[in-house]
Amino acid sequence: MSRKLLTLGMSTLLPPLAVVGEAFASTAGGDHGSIVSQLVWPGINFAIYLSVVTYLYKKKGAPALRDWRDSLKGTLERSGVELQAAERELASIRLRFSNLEEEKRVMKQQLIEEGERISLSISDSAAQEARKIESDNAAQRVNAIARLQRELSLELVNKAVARAEEILRAGVTADDDRRLRDEVLSAFIGGQK
Repeated sequence: MSRKLLTLGMSTLLPPLAVVGEAFASTAGGDHGSIVSQLVWPGINFAIYLSVVTYLYKKKGAPALRDWRDSLKGTLERSGVELQAAERELASIRLRFSNLEEEKRVMKQQLIEEGERISLSISDSAAQEARKIESDNAAQRVNAIARLQRELSLELVNKAVARAEEILRAGVTADDDRRLRDEVLSAFIGGQK
C-alpha cells in the first residue's frame, strides 16, 4: 500500500517541481549548464516516467500478461493431452500394421476354408438332388409299369370277354340259353334267401 501511495505522490508532486526547477534554472544566469538542470531534473523526470510505467504495468500489463500466461498454459496442457492421444493412436496403428501380415494370412486361410465348405455343400446338395431325381424317376417307372399292366389286363379281359361272347353265340342254342337263364335266376334267388 505504501508503494502505491509513494507512486501517487511522486506522480502528483514531481511534475510541478520539475516545471518550477526548470524555470529557476533558466532564470539563474542563462547558462544551461547548471548541475541541477543537467543531472537532478532528468533524474526526477526519469523517476516520474518510471513510476508511471510501473503503475501502468501493474494496473494493465500484469493482468494481461497473467491472462496470456494462463492461456498459453491451457493451450500447452491441451496440446500435451492431444499429443498423448496421438501417440497412443500411432502406437495402435503401428501395432495393427505389424500384425497386418498375420491378419492377411489368417483371413486368406479362412476364405479358403469357407470356399471348401461351400464347395462341399454344393456337391452334397447336387448329390442329394440327383438321388431325389433318380428316386422320382424310379417311382415314375414303377407307376408307369403298374398302369400299363392294368391297361393290358383290362384289354386282355375285354378281348377275352369278346371272344367268349363270340364262342357262346356260335355254339349256344336256344335251349342252352334258356337253361343258363334258369340256372342264373335260381342261383340269384337262392343267394338272396
